[in-house]
Amino acid sequence: MYAIQAPAFDAAVTYQPPTTNSTPDHPPVHTVNLEAACEAKKKIVHNLPTKCEHCDTPFNAPNCIVELVKTGDVMAYCRGQGSCGRSQVLFVGVKTSIPRYRKVCVFKHNISCYEPNEAISLPSNIYALHGITPHETICDTCGQRYDAHPTGYDHNGWLEDGFDQLELPADWPVFRDGKFVP
Repeated sequence: MYAIQAPAFDAAVTYQPPTTNSTPDHPPVHTVNLEAACEAKKKIVHNLPTKCEHCDTPFNAPNCIVELVKTGDVMAYCRGQGSCGRSQVLFVGVKTSIPRYRKVCVFKHNISCYEPNEAISLPSNIYALHGITPHETICDTCGQRYDAHPTGYDHNGWLEDGFDQLELPADWPVFRDGKFVP
């Protein structure tokens, strides 16, 4: 990352701090401050750069300042005669969909429950050696088979169960027809 892009990423940490990890009692926490993000974006779009920070080429070619549709990032691209072709992140977009979680059972199966002299079938040995759980294995906690047990949860048993969509503030700057409008 170029030092000239650091302000965009530093500002992003203030309005969209990193996700906090889950605990056995609480799911991961995703925090987004849309009002602070709106103010940061307004500050950028009302003071857009007029030249490239890398090579000082003026931004007079079309599409030098754009907003990326998928991420909401505001970018400056050095284009035109004598340009360096580099890009610069001016604003880091915010995530407007936040995961919702539900608590599920963490699959546990104690392979040591077999007696030392008990014969374990060859496929079970192979599964155990490679860390793969056979589908018919029963969870020691809830009694469900492995193939019917929930998957995709974190180490504390929190599973994404959907997403909540956040509403952008009414004065959120939007890029239309080559310029930002509030």
